[in-house]
Amino acid sequence: MKEKKEKSMLESIIINGEDNILNLSIKKALEENIKNNCIITANLENKNEIKSIDRCIFMIDCTDISFSELNNKLQYLEIHKVKIVIIINYTNQNMVLHNMNRKIIRGCFSKVPEPYYLLKGIHTIISGGTWFPREILEKYLEKQRVSNKDWPEYNIDQKLTRREIEILKLVKTGASNTRIADELCLSQHTIKTHMHNLFRKLNVSNRVQAANSISFT
Repeated sequence: MKEKKEKSMLESIIINGEDNILNLSIKKALEENIKNNCIITANLENKNEIKSIDRCIFMIDCTDISFSELNNKLQYLEIHKVKIVIIINYTNQNMVLHNMNRKIIRGCFSKVPEPYYLLKGIHTIISGGTWFPREILEKYLEKQRVSNKDWPEYNIDQKLTRREIEILKLVKTGASNTRIADELCLSQHTIKTHMHNLFRKLNVSNRVQAANSISFT
């Protein structure tokens, strides 16, 4: 009953990417088996094709896009109250891992998913579930365990947020703002704001001093 209700509310499945052989094969499989309109478009703001954006499922093709580009797409969809986003055609698992805390991310499929695997996953997602490979879930769980181990001590002593700790750890590796933005799927402006707050909280004036201010074990 729940799956039928969600299907009835579903306007279209949008594949956000290029009109290539891979995406065309995904479109064909979905139209033949899910029985919903499926559109391929590289432009999320294509209002001529995308109707009732909040009632669409979006499949974001991560072929040749950066972390920051993916983040911008997700932010746009979140603003427009999209409920279901699926990451497809990714080769870098971090594109999924860095975004799994986002409520709209309901599943992912790596390069060239088998038709059976793809359709089973889509049916699961439409019926209210999620679809992530076991390897992704194991890495995400390990990431959360490591993160939770680090947060309490440094949050209390230094009054740093979780995001600031993530950034500080990357600063200690010598990462530039551009690289940090890509790693965390944030804009460079957001990173600069976090860096300013880090300098103020740690009472330092540059990246070297910030990097040397705390030793992570």
